[in-house]
Amino acid sequence: PSTAITEVETRPTRAGTETRSPATVSEARSTEAGRLRRRLVGDLDRICLMALRKEPDRRYGSATDLAEDVRRHLDGLPVAAQPDTLGYRARKFVRRNRVGVGALAAVVLALLVGLGAALWQARIAAAERDRAQLEAETSQQVTDFFVRLLEAEDPRSAQGDTVTVRQVLDAGVERIATDLADQPGVQARLYLTTGEVYRSLGDMDRARDLLERGLSLADSVFTDDALALAEAQDRTARWFFNAGSLVTADSLAQAALASAQQAYRGDHQRIAELLDLRAGLLRERERYPDADSLERLAIAMAQRVGLDPSLDLAIYYNNLALSYHQQGRRLDATPLYREAVEMMVDAEGEAHPYVATMRHNLAALYRDLLILDESEDLFRTMVAQERRLYPGDHPNLAAALSNLGLTLKERG
Repeated sequence: PSTAITEVETRPTRAGTETRSPATVSEARSTEAGRLRRRLVGDLDRICLMALRKEPDRRYGSATDLAEDVRRHLDGLPVAAQPDTLGYRARKFVRRNRVGVGALAAVVLALLVGLGAALWQARIAAAERDRAQLEAETSQQVTDFFVRLLEAEDPRSAQGDTVTVRQVLDAGVERIATDLADQPGVQARLYLTTGEVYRSLGDMDRARDLLERGLSLADSVFTDDALALAEAQDRTARWFFNAGSLVTADSLAQAALASAQQAYRGDHQRIAELLDLRAGLLRERERYPDADSLERLAIAMAQRVGLDPSLDLAIYYNNLALSYHQQGRRLDATPLYREAVEMMVDAEGEAHPYVATMRHNLAALYRDLLILDESEDLFRTMVAQERRLYPGDHPNLAAALSNLGLTLKERG
């Protein structure tokens, strides 16, 4: 039947001739030819062919048997005309119980998804546990190294003067290569940490040397630790950023972002930090639309992971305001700067160094807007704070003094 309805047949009638085609057959049954053919394929084909077999013993034994097979077909049960296979019976069962089977499949799928998620979370938890254990062991090794260093620095060698932290740091750096030659992972972390300290102290040449040593070791040691590699790339990128080597810094920042995304595969505070870093680099290269887009992504991610209020979120607000400021969008920048300062003070307190930095930016904006009283007050507060934070010479204090001078010049 399913083949016959696809053929065109012309036959004589009392009125002349009649043509039967797929279109006329399907139209007579208020359906489409393709749909009718699919309806006939299977049980109905088999029932008709069995009823028409030439060998009597292979046909239905009686009209009752034929009627029973038709009834079974209508009820969705297996028919005698079909080979009795497990697959055939399973298909008939599924068709008879679509709702129940569908619900069962949904439950099984949910269980499988839940099991998969649980296994994935278990793997993540195990990896995090192993990483935490490694970090704890490394931290202990770093602590032990500095304790031994402090014990080795005899105050008498300073000829009556107190041994400073800087002297201990200088001596310690020289010993990282020798004392930890058999622990390259600890070496890498110490080089990166001490490099960061020297960068904070304003000794940029020493910082670069140590950070590049740490990054070189990290590339070979942390091949299976994307987070540790991201940290090394991040710290070194920030040195090049501060030094004005923006292309090199951006290349390292992109590598750090890729490493962090490989490790976390979703929203995370570290990914937001690296989005902010890349936004800053693009801003300094005056690629403002790209920079602003990345900064807004960092803000949105920080809010999703619950950093509100926090040091990180305040920094991202400040940096987006800085971009607007540089583009001349001063009215857009003003509320963001103010919110960043308030958020930072709430999260970290008045004494935090970043509070001074954000007030610096807000004071510079006030100067551009000719709100000179507030600009001068903020810069004087900043100079006092920078002197407390950095008793000796430091680039941050120089910047605060310079900007106060510019505001005083603007006031005449």
